[in-house]
Amino acid sequence: IAPEDNPKLEGTPVLGFKLNDSTFDSVKARLRNYKVLEGESYADGRLLGNDGSGFDIEGLQSTNFAFDANNKLVGVSMSFKEANKMSHETYRKLVDYVKARNYKVVKVVAPFVGNQSTEFSTPKQDMITVNSPHLDFNIYVEYATQRFDQARTDYLQQQSSQQQNREATNF
Repeated sequence: IAPEDNPKLEGTPVLGFKLNDSTFDSVKARLRNYKVLEGESYADGRLLGNDGSGFDIEGLQSTNFAFDANNKLVGVSMSFKEANKMSHETYRKLVDYVKARNYKVVKVVAPFVGNQSTEFSTPKQDMITVNSPHLDFNIYVEYATQRFDQARTDYLQQQSSQQQNREATNF
């Protein structure tokens, strides 16, 4: 039985998959128009991408699936086309979809003008972020396990530190 079909596995659901339960092979078997992406995820696993097809979600342009070293799904990112940038129609709709699952709202940034985002926490302590950057006609949605989010933060801090060291040396 595939992890997605096993009712005993209770990972956070996303696009028919389950964080921490779905595997590289089980995701790949259900994706249409996928490709294995170059490089590794922040969690030292492989990456899959697709063009958004096969999910029957209006405006979905692309998806990326990140796995850890044990081939478990630890992150999913999606890109959507904003239907109406002035009213933030798609952004509001996507936030409402996540709210309907009764996840805890952790942070809301909603200025009259500027970047908008809403962050949620699931019962499994996974993070969901819906982000609408100012002057961008796309909405970005990310589901990430705590472990994946921490690995990304650590990696980005290390890259920033290395960059500062290079600049200081070259200055």
